[in-house]
Amino acid sequence: MARRKHKSRPLVKILLALVIVIAGLTLAKNFLLQKAIERQASAVLGVKVTVESVNLQLFAGKFALNGLNVANPPGFSSPHLLHLGQIEASLQIESLTKPVIQIDAISLNNISLYYEIGQTGNNLAVLQKSLAKAEATPPAPDSKSGSRQWQIGLLQIQNASVVPNVRIGGESIGQRIDLADMQLRNLGSGKQGITNSELADIILGTLAKNAGKKLPANMVQQGLGNIGKGLRDIGKGVLGR
Repeated sequence: MARRKHKSRPLVKILLALVIVIAGLTLAKNFLLQKAIERQASAVLGVKVTVESVNLQLFAGKFALNGLNVANPPGFSSPHLLHLGQIEASLQIESLTKPVIQIDAISLNNISLYYEIGQTGNNLAVLQKSLAKAEATPPAPDSKSGSRQWQIGLLQIQNASVVPNVRIGGESIGQRIDLADMQLRNLGSGKQGITNSELADIILGTLAKNAGKKLPANMVQQGLGNIGKGLRDIGKGVLGR
């Protein structure tokens, strides 16, 4: 028995070494993916984007992202423009090597969006201009990221809130609006799919449109009813309805 136990030690050490190597490669892969997301999202949106962690499980076709934060454009004072607690998605692995990435279902959880009106307009409008500019700019000759598109079977938005924030007489007035859960289906169902900027635009537009319908009565009484109309108009402009 002692000999068998002794002979098994090299095998155990090899297995442990393989586990450590695989774990290290996984961590490195996720770290590099996290930095790539931050870099590309910041470039497309024109503001700083940070991510707490990313977990891509290739063989399982699962993707998770935690703590995505989109900063406000310069000139706005809200804590952020958008904070997204968690993204979970199931995808078709074979599509990762193709021009159109196919997502079966994706869930966006714990969203906080600040809609702020400043001296130069509102922060969502500034962001939408950056999205439109990124969409109109041809990708660099050596860049492959510009050609990637998305097809999404089901997009779920859960536990979302919007805070309209406006300054009147030097005082900041804002009140959180909790939104009902939302579902969008068959995004980019055509052969071409939709781009990164189009997807971001749809998500922001959906949040804005639904928040515009639920402006609290006390804010309307304060003369801020135009905020609700502005939010609805942003949503209509993005979604086309």
